[in-house]
Amino acid sequence: MIFERITNFTLKATMHQVVDIGVERFSCPFFLDPCSSAIIPSNILNSAEEQVEPPIEFGKWLAKTMRRKYGEWKNAFPDLSDDEKELETVPKHSSASSEQ
Repeated sequence: MIFERITNFTLKATMHQVVDIGVERFSCPFFLDPCSSAIIPSNILNSAEEQVEPPIEFGKWLAKTMRRKYGEWKNAFPDLSDDEKELETVPKHSSASSEQ
């Protein structure tokens, strides 16, 4: 889940569901809906902490996640790799261009 990823897996994402538990209560849902080209970092909570995962492009991550989880998406996005370890990470910028 993207929520877990941006918190460096510190906070757990829960599935969205509405359940009547018989008592009045308040809840505060939090939804993320980044554009497909958004670069998703792995740690927005503590920049000094080492990131568990590299940044990714949201649209490519979403497409791969949908293909893995839902059978009807298996043939969608044929140009993306099936390698689950390759989540289209964002390449690191070369420092050579900034030195000029």
